[in-house]
Amino acid sequence: MRVASKPADEAERLEVLRSLCLLDTPPDPFFDSMAALAKTLSGAPIAVVSLVDADRQWFKAKVGLDAPETPRDVAFCAHAILGDSIFWVADARRDPRFSGNPLVTGQPAIRLYAGVPLTVNRRKIGTLCIIDTAPRTFDAALADDLGRLARLIEQHLENRRTQALTTHIINAAVDGVVCADVSGRISFWNPACHTLFGWTAEEAIGRSLDLIVPEEHRAAHHGGFARFMTGGAPKLIGRAVEVPAVRKDGSELTIELTLAAWSEVGRPVVGAIIRDVTQRKLAEAALARARDEAEAAAQAKTAFLAEMSHELRTPLNGVIGMAGALRLTDLSSEQVEAVQAIESSAQALDRTLCGVLDLAYAGAGRLALERTTFSPEAVARAIGDTVQAEARRRGVVLQVWSADAPATCLGDAERFRHVLAVLTDTALASAGEGGAVMLTLGSERAGGESWLTVNVADSGGEGAAAAAREQSTVAFSVARELVTAMSGALTVTAHPKRGTLVALRLPTATGADEAGTRDPDSDDAGLREAPLRVLLAEDNPTNRRVIELLLQAADVSLTCAENGLEALDAWRASPFDLVLMDVRMPVMDGLSAIREMRRREASCGLERTPVLVVSANAMPQDLAASTAAGADGHLAKPVRADTLYMAMERAMESVARRSAA
Repeated sequence: MRVASKPADEAERLEVLRSLCLLDTPPDPFFDSMAALAKTLSGAPIAVVSLVDADRQWFKAKVGLDAPETPRDVAFCAHAILGDSIFWVADARRDPRFSGNPLVTGQPAIRLYAGVPLTVNRRKIGTLCIIDTAPRTFDAALADDLGRLARLIEQHLENRRTQALTTHIINAAVDGVVCADVSGRISFWNPACHTLFGWTAEEAIGRSLDLIVPEEHRAAHHGGFARFMTGGAPKLIGRAVEVPAVRKDGSELTIELTLAAWSEVGRPVVGAIIRDVTQRKLAEAALARARDEAEAAAQAKTAFLAEMSHELRTPLNGVIGMAGALRLTDLSSEQVEAVQAIESSAQALDRTLCGVLDLAYAGAGRLALERTTFSPEAVARAIGDTVQAEARRRGVVLQVWSADAPATCLGDAERFRHVLAVLTDTALASAGEGGAVMLTLGSERAGGESWLTVNVADSGGEGAAAAAREQSTVAFSVARELVTAMSGALTVTAHPKRGTLVALRLPTATGADEAGTRDPDSDDAGLREAPLRVLLAEDNPTNRRVIELLLQAADVSLTCAENGLEALDAWRASPFDLVLMDVRMPVMDGLSAIREMRRREASCGLERTPVLVVSANAMPQDLAASTAAGADGHLAKPVRADTLYMAMERAMESVARRSAA
């Protein structure tokens, strides 16, 4: 007797066999029917579906044979799995490989053996075979019939393998998987469902899905389930929905449910993937609370900044305005220097205030930039004039020089002025006594774009340490943020002995916008038509006086009111070319007065009167509120003559364009 060798893929073959979970299982009608059909087709007394294990062959199905298994050493099937086609032994008694086999010399006295290998996942796990006690020559037709039966068994085994793999995956899943039949009875319940709901598979299978549905939701569940099972349009199939569920202990949880439906033997089946999202919902709620708290904190911060801004700007307007008005009078050189020192200090404080607000808005991504036409050289020279007194006090020579800077640029003039003033102040600190500061403007083209360049260089010396300190201040931080917001670049090159060079590059466009191309630092920009009838509504006596003094240089007929109601009365009594309106005033605030003016103009068919809000309310939402009320411009205090004249002209030009349209 010859013992069959083991296939080269024996380890892999055994792994596939055992993954089918068929060994030592109860009889299965499918396999029994295949064995019976093989017996009928062949007319042989014995037919077997054999699985070749490591040391035995085990019969999954057998007809005409009592033994459940035999040792592998004597198994004909162990030889059959070594080939790809049917293994036919016509007469085992005369075949030297089997003549001494106890299954030949003893019972069941094998003479004919014909076995077709069963292949699953490219591995031969066993055979479908027939056995006869009488010899039989090869029968091609019978071989074909047995081959077709073997293919049916293989297909069944492949399906079983796929199902087994699916079951392994589902049982290992962290999400629950449950299936139910047409009556709503649970037919599958994976281990994750046990973890989620507390019911074991033995407890859950066969019971209604009401097991996990809260009582108050069961009526809706029954209606939807019955509608679907009777052919109604599915509403939730293929969608992930969040629904409440209940555990074995009565506690509720929120689950994310993804439903699927299919048919088994012509009957509908529903399955669901279930995920516990209770913690996610709690986290989302906590995140929403944190967001609300952060928004409330941001609103409180904004309100505080707005109030602080208003309360500081109101007196600061008096200081800067009065100093500016005083500078226009006949002063001695010492008085001029004193006024310039006052203006320089007050404007530094104004820049710090603006910088704090800008830094807060830049950090929140809410910094709004304006686009107006301005002269960069005029802005630079105005800054030079303002800080000249401080430069002389420090013993520093300050020069402003323009190489090929554009005559006009389109951008945020006030933010540009702010950055340039900070860089100039820092350079004065760095230069030290006996030093020099050079502010040079130019232009360049790179990447197809035009750039405004500003170099602020100082001679360094003993002031270098002071410069380093200056560059770590809030003011310098704000300058960096503003340059970034304007899509520019700011670089600092410092040397202890040669000084510091701060290079500013800003993208710019030339051309005129709504503001025209007038010099914003000219004290009498616009307002050349006289006399100009102006109504001023301002409750603060100092601020009223500031406006009066600033307008003395222009041919203006000024009428003053102390609140919005007085302003309305004056406006109704006589026509005005322009209204300057404060916001926070007693009796009636400025925005209410503007809204009433616009309502009356619309109802009576009156021409629109230009209105410029002049207020210490300087936050972005304040500008938006002014526009919404019907103002034609908003000028934040403190005001200078140049910015006041420009803002007045813009407001009037805006109304003129509106009327022309």
